[in-house]
Amino acid sequence: MSEKSFFSSICSMFKSIFSSGSQQVLGKLVPATPISQAQPTMTGVARYLENLTDKVSSTTSVERYIQNKLSSVQAITGVERYIQNKAKLAVAVTGVARYILNQS
Repeated sequence: MSEKSFFSSICSMFKSIFSSGSQQVLGKLVPATPISQAQPTMTGVARYLENLTDKVSSTTSVERYIQNKLSSVQAITGVERYIQNKAKLAVAVTGVARYILNQS
């Protein structure tokens, strides 16, 4: 066997082992399943930008924070607080209980 044919057979053996286009089954080469040749219509960057615009809402995070704070916290004026405290004291309580209520 000449050097050229020996080298050629070694190369073909490595090619068959490491090639992704074919699979080896029981010592025979079997062609791999055909890969669909459909080209994607959008690039990866275009898909990323499209997904990014889908996720972005019209309000900023600061606006959402302020809206959540306004809806969750009720503004209690000093007058309302005074009336609430008086209503609590209107119930018959001891002097100690009244003192504790006034401290809070």
